[in-house]
Amino acid sequence: MYPKRNQNLETLYKNSNFPFYRNFNDDFEIRNWIAVWFPIKPKANIKDFIKSEDTNEGGFIYSNRITRLPDLKEVEAQLTTADKIVFKNEEFEISLETKAYQNNTGTKGDLAIKKGFSGWGSDNRMPKNEFKSVRLKTTAGVYQLPKSALSRLYEINLELTKVYIGKNKEIYIATTNSDGSESYHAIWCLKNNKLFSMTVMQTIP
Repeated sequence: MYPKRNQNLETLYKNSNFPFYRNFNDDFEIRNWIAVWFPIKPKANIKDFIKSEDTNEGGFIYSNRITRLPDLKEVEAQLTTADKIVFKNEEFEISLETKAYQNNTGTKGDLAIKKGFSGWGSDNRMPKNEFKSVRLKTTAGVYQLPKSALSRLYEINLELTKVYIGKNKEIYIATTNSDGSESYHAIWCLKNNKLFSMTVMQTIP
């Protein structure tokens, strides 16, 4: 049995730099074909580097056409504390810092959700922490991810952060965060020392 060919998905694969999301439903695994979700268009009111808060297309991709992040070269963490992690090699240094969540809603506890609070990882509760900064340091200088690339990301688990180097020297910063019940991935791709794309996807409903 082979999956039905999805011409639209193949066209998108060939003509874009968007990332794929693997669908981990084992019922969809057919031989060497992998079920994926694919972000077609970012929402109109979202920054152009956010490629994937809206996933519109699904289909199958042959396994040898996909490069998985864990298959790329990984940069080891050199420093890990409760609120900071640093990755470093001979070419760059990446640091991620967190801070206690700053409640500006004027509410307490679970009441925040009733006042229009929204974000990733909080599960309708007031989060404990959020990102303070994500920095890239090279010989060319220091680049800091914009605040819009860090906002609405909560319950950060720095110890689960990974940094990978792509085949074309792009840098992937992959985070896995949750409050214990609502897990999500936030992944930034940096090209030429600047943010190229950001992807966010929930992993546990």
